[in-house]
Amino acid sequence: MEVLTLRQLGIHSKPVALVNTRGYFDRFAELIRHAIAEGFVHEEMWSDIAVVDTPEKAIEFVENYAPDEKDKGKIWSGDMSREKVDSDWTAAAAAAAPKENEANPSPI
Repeated sequence: MEVLTLRQLGIHSKPVALVNTRGYFDRFAELIRHAIAEGFVHEEMWSDIAVVDTPEKAIEFVENYAPDEKDKGKIWSGDMSREKVDSDWTAAAAAAAPKENEANPSPI
C-alpha cells in the first residue's frame, strides 16, 4: 500500500508488478478496485499496476513500462504548508460529504 500511496502522491512513477502466485493478490486487487470505486484512489493508478501469473510477465511489464506524459518529470513538491494541507482537507471533506439527494444516516 505504501508504494501505491507514494505513486498517487507523485513521489515516484515506477511501475508496480505483483506476481499473483495461486491467487495470493486477488483480494488485494479487489481492495484497490473498491478504493477506486469509492474515490480513495485515482482510477489511472490501476494502469500502473500489473497483476501477473509469472515472474517473467512481471519483468516484461517493468521493462516495457512507459509512464504517461502527465507523469514524466513529476516529482512531489513537498508543499506541506498549512494553506496547502488545509485546502486539501477541505476538498476531501467536500468530496466525502453526502450530496443533497442522498439520505443522511442517523448518527449512532
